[in-house]
Amino acid sequence: MKPGKNDAIGEELQSRHALLKSIWDIFPEKSISHPAPFPIELPTRCVYSILSDNKGVVIDPYAGSGTTLVAAKLLGLDYFGIEISPEYVKMAEERLKYCEKERIRIQMELEKHKVIKTFKQRKENGEWVGKFKKIDKEQQLTLIENKMVKSQQSSFLER
Repeated sequence: MKPGKNDAIGEELQSRHALLKSIWDIFPEKSISHPAPFPIELPTRCVYSILSDNKGVVIDPYAGSGTTLVAAKLLGLDYFGIEISPEYVKMAEERLKYCEKERIRIQMELEKHKVIKTFKQRKENGEWVGKFKKIDKEQQLTLIENKMVKSQQSSFLER
C-alpha cells in the first residue's frame, strides 16, 4: 500500500530514488582514523533520498569524524553536529574545512539517482522492466530443468 497524506509513514520516495536496490553495495571507509567510520556515500544516499531538492537541516547527534556533516554541506544543506570528544570535534572541523576533496564521491553517488527512462517508458518500448520477464512455455521448461539439474548436482556434492 502506498502511503497517503494522512499516513504516519510519510510520502513515497521519488522515482529517482527507487532505482536503488534493497541491498546497498558501499565499500567501507578506510582513510579516516576513527574507530567506527562509515563511507560518505551512506549519509549522502540517506539524506538525498529523504530531502531530495528540498532544503532542510541535517542533525547528527554523534558527529564523530563528521562524515554526515560533510555530506550535508556538499549537498548544500544546513547541518548541525554534536560531539563530546574534542579530538573528533577537531577531526570533523578539519574535514568540513577541506570537504571539497570529497565532492567527487558525492557526485558519483548522486549519479545513481538519475532516471534516464521511466518504468513506463521502458515498458512502452518493450525494454527490460524488472527482474522477471515474460517467457514462453519452452523457456519456462528449460529454466525448471536447469534448476532440477543444479539441485541434483548440489545434493550429490553434499553426500
